[in-house]
Amino acid sequence: MKKIISLALVLVMCSFMVVSCGNGASVPYYILAMDNYIINVFDVYDGVKETVTYYKDGAVDFEYSVYMDKGSIESKDTYYYNVCESYEGYTFYGYEQELYAVTGGKTYAIIQADGSAYLEYVEPYGERAHLLDAGEKFQRYSKSLEAGREVSYYVKVTPLMAAELYGFGISETDKIISTYVLMEDTDFYINVEYSVEHSDGTTEKICERKFEYFKTREENAALFAGLPTLDETVQVTIVYEGGAEISFKVPKDVYIGIDSGEENVKYYTAA
Repeated sequence: MKKIISLALVLVMCSFMVVSCGNGASVPYYILAMDNYIINVFDVYDGVKETVTYYKDGAVDFEYSVYMDKGSIESKDTYYYNVCESYEGYTFYGYEQELYAVTGGKTYAIIQADGSAYLEYVEPYGERAHLLDAGEKFQRYSKSLEAGREVSYYVKVTPLMAAELYGFGISETDKIISTYVLMEDTDFYINVEYSVEHSDGTTEKICERKFEYFKTREENAALFAGLPTLDETVQVTIVYEGGAEISFKVPKDVYIGIDSGEENVKYYTAA
């Protein structure tokens, strides 16, 4: 149920040394990465949607989208993310500090049985780096557009990276080309494209990320309109091995999904 590319969180933030070896002004990648932290995006916008498309042999292989907004604002600097992630008939929601999943025409209220807090669950969605952003980036070029800027980098693939990125068909003789189209004035991502340049000189596109930004949460209110409310609830009690009990309130007339975190746990219903 958690973020599809969550493995990227521990892999992408390598040290970045940037050398300008192309046309245009030098644009260090680490500056782009910092400018695009979700907390900085939310200083300007209330919501953002990212659509990620993977390609194989020139055709679309897999696609998913993640929408995030500020959620309930308790004070100027305190808010809880709302999240909507969708792919192939499955949608995950983190909304108003409650978790839901919709699949097969059924709505599930997700119980965090491992004791984790709501923010722990949804905060990884704010990570805007991608697995394909790993490595030491060297600038190929930067150029001004009618509105904004385009910057491109290449990364020499190391043996460790090749092992981690094997699923993309990347080997240690390849280069990863990443090209960023940036919003005017803010440097927020509008489009990011990743390609692999093979040792024989051929290049293939493997991933594209597209971004949409929203000034108010209301623009995407329809995403969460069909979720249950807490006006009527029932109590679900989980009895853990050893006898400990924890009770949870969930909306009435929904299915139950239980997230046990990293542990492999089976659950049984009492008669």
